[in-house]
Amino acid sequence: MNSSGNLISAGGGYSEDCPSGTNSVKIFEYNNGYWVQVSDNCTSGYQVIMSANGNSLSVKNGSYIKSYKYYSRNIWYVSNTNGSNANFGDEENPFGTIQYGIDWVNNGDTVLVEPGTYYENVNFNPNDYFRYPKNLTLASRFIFSNDETSIFSTIIDGSETSPVISIPSIQEGHINIVQGFKIQNGLGSNSGGGVDVDRAAAHIINCIIVNNSADYGGGVSFDQQSGGSEFSSILENCILFANEAYHQGGALSLVNSASNENANQIINSLFYNNIAPSGSAIRLWFANGETKLQNLTVSSNQGSYTIEIPNASAPPEIINCNIWGNLGNEPLFIIDPHGTNVSYSNIEGGYSGTGNLDTNPLFCDLSSYNFSLAENSPLVGAGQNGSNIGATDIGCDAFYDGPTWHVSLDGSDTNLGTRESPFRNIAYAMNHAELGDTILVQPGTYYENLDFGGVDKVLISEFYYNQDENYINTTIIDGDSNGTVISFEDYETNASVVCGFTTEALVSKSSNDITVPFESPSMIV
Repeated sequence: MNSSGNLISAGGGYSEDCPSGTNSVKIFEYNNGYWVQVSDNCTSGYQVIMSANGNSLSVKNGSYIKSYKYYSRNIWYVSNTNGSNANFGDEENPFGTIQYGIDWVNNGDTVLVEPGTYYENVNFNPNDYFRYPKNLTLASRFIFSNDETSIFSTIIDGSETSPVISIPSIQEGHINIVQGFKIQNGLGSNSGGGVDVDRAAAHIINCIIVNNSADYGGGVSFDQQSGGSEFSSILENCILFANEAYHQGGALSLVNSASNENANQIINSLFYNNIAPSGSAIRLWFANGETKLQNLTVSSNQGSYTIEIPNASAPPEIINCNIWGNLGNEPLFIIDPHGTNVSYSNIEGGYSGTGNLDTNPLFCDLSSYNFSLAENSPLVGAGQNGSNIGATDIGCDAFYDGPTWHVSLDGSDTNLGTRESPFRNIAYAMNHAELGDTILVQPGTYYENLDFGGVDKVLISEFYYNQDENYINTTIIDGDSNGTVISFEDYETNASVVCGFTTEALVSKSSNDITVPFESPSMIV
């Protein structure tokens, strides 16, 4: 049968026009409800029996009979457990490989992949036709069930040979959709180890993209090649982790975004544990003001600059994004003479813009990469129009909320700040504390430069509670020759307290309304 489903060829019966020992091969066309013979050739093989109403065929080979009936459908099935590329692609007789399904179907059809692991490198344009007129949906059972187990159990594995999914050179106005897969172990020769979209428009939805690599866009690459609005792509409701780019864009690289309301959109997705020398999570090259990053959670990525946006014609819109806990120089690196367009986002280290925050998001369990928010997270309801900031919702009960914040050399700034789960750095605890809160520091030498920032807080060692001077000698704040150890602004009152430390440089004050209950020999106030 041909790809349109309206032509079928099969071995025929005896024909006096055929040599002895051969039968005719007939080709039938489905036309106005009937199969009509359009040609007859001679060969050896099968016998064809036409039904009385003309809309089905039975093919007989010896004692084996199989019947076929024409019907119109737009879903074609693939299974690597009971499928075969000799089948007709219906639910009872699925194809065996994804690539065969893509090659077979018509525009607008869906290739539905049953659960399993498919070791394939799928190409929507395998012959590399120029502006190939192809648009289809490649999906797992998730599109019917909305059950995330379908995503985890339907895996396309690229075997580290080439991109897992390639969508190259598709004609304008044709959009290809990939939905509901785990896409892993792809290798891009230049870009897009997991999904490589080149001069095409694609929607990547509800996918997990993991352990892929390329020079640019280890997980996904959208390269629009200055193609205009027809080539705008969307990444939505996806998780990208453990991808690597050898140059830029550990998880995602986007190049030459379209410049209209249909520009590229990166929406409601989680980026973590991706690696690149620069742009560890995302690289936007030649972006513009219509490019949008919305409701993203970006954490635990490693490399200089987490999101890198050089050479933008106008600042892309970054809204409701949570960029926190990454390993690199800066969370955002934007070179843009037109300014920035970041709003209602939580940016570690701070970023100017309406509604922006710089605060611990209170992830439920960062150590196990659970980026859901605690019930009392400051990101809940802090986004635009009262939405949450980031890609995740509330996933656990409220966390500890002070008013005493604990610091220890054995702690971590990803901890809760309790005595059992202390922070590591005094400055982090002070930034986390609110008006009137206490920062209690355990013995050790802390190489830090502290600033009360005009807010009354209490900074103490264990000496404050038990009056043992050993705590003064063993709880040391060392400015490490980087300037003043402890600085006060003009807005603190005598409610600001520093007690029980040895300091290795001067304490600077510009106000007389400061109370220090105990003054160590090396502290001057």
